Amino acid sequence: MNQKNQKIPATDAFESKEEYILFVDLPGVDEKALAVTVKDAELTLRADVADAAYERTFNVPSTVDPDRIAVELRAGLAKIRMPKGKAAEKRAIPISVS
Repeated sequence: MNQKNQKIPATDAFESKEEYILFVDLPGVDEKALAVTVKDAELTLRADVADAAYERTFNVPSTVDPDRIAVELRAGLAKIRMPKGKAAEKRAIPISVS
């Protein structure tokens, strides 16, 4: 039975005023082998190459606009940009009496 070696890629995370940025080390991975998905406030990265399978899931902050997430892959390094959207504001909820 030939199983791929499961790997958790090394990651660096940064935050600026406008966005969150993840750098994910994926040696040997090209854009055809990489899949990045967002569902239920989780970003999942998967890649399969030769004898290795990479997978890592990140929590996406509520301030991120998921429709604006972008991924750039260069020389085995994925750069994931997650722009901040408008943060949810605290507001009072009116209460009705019946």
